[in-house]
Amino acid sequence: MSSNDESKVDGPSEPKGQPTKNGMSKFAGLIVSRERVFDVLSTIITAIFTVVLAVSTLLLWKETRDLRDFAQEQSNDMKASIAEAARSATAMQEVATAVAANTKAANEGLGLSKDANARMMRAYLNIGFGGVINQDKTTNYCFEVRMILQNNGNTPAYKVRNIARVSLLPVPLPSDFDFPLAPLSGGGSVGVLGPHQNFILNPVADQIYSDEDVHDIQFGGAKQLYVYGTVTYEDAYGVERHINFSQRIAWLKGGNFLAFNTPAHNDSD
Repeated sequence: MSSNDESKVDGPSEPKGQPTKNGMSKFAGLIVSRERVFDVLSTIITAIFTVVLAVSTLLLWKETRDLRDFAQEQSNDMKASIAEAARSATAMQEVATAVAANTKAANEGLGLSKDANARMMRAYLNIGFGGVINQDKTTNYCFEVRMILQNNGNTPAYKVRNIARVSLLPVPLPSDFDFPLAPLSGGGSVGVLGPHQNFILNPVADQIYSDEDVHDIQFGGAKQLYVYGTVTYEDAYGVERHINFSQRIAWLKGGNFLAFNTPAHNDSD
């Protein structure tokens, strides 16, 4: 018997159809190798994911920080814009107030200028004593008092009308004397008195006085001759104006006369 035959007889025989121990070991080693590969891959993937997550987190943090900084900058810009708008509004309000004040001052100045111009240019009528014509019983001519109406203004006086009366009244006049004047017949005459021109008014007493009354007039008795009245006119600006006048007449030696204003009924506008 050969040595080959002996080895075959002595060695255990492997059953057919079942894996050997050596094959099982190889299979187990392969599985372990694959598990290690999977572990390594899993570790690598986890590491990559962690790195990506960290980078994403960092980028997100940076983006959030940038957005915060941008929002803060926008907020600061908005606050500055609001503050500037508030300053502009305050400045505009001050400008508007100044313009309104200037406009008011200009209007007031214009009003004062117009008023001053009207005062300078309007008609100013004055009335003064002119003289007396004695009554004459033989001709039944009553006392006539002549008054001078003069325009001292720079524009004409329009619609000039007057009503006056000559009366024998007590000296002094009563404080409650109301200076009665008869209404103008037919509205009275109407005239225009130019600047620096004059009219003569000649009111006449409504009766012939007795010798006793004339004596009082001549020698300053209890009664004396008075002349009073009202002049109305319209100035160049269409304003209705008036003059009230009242004078007591004193008879002087030589047949001359002198007039004195009474305390009341001497005014004008």
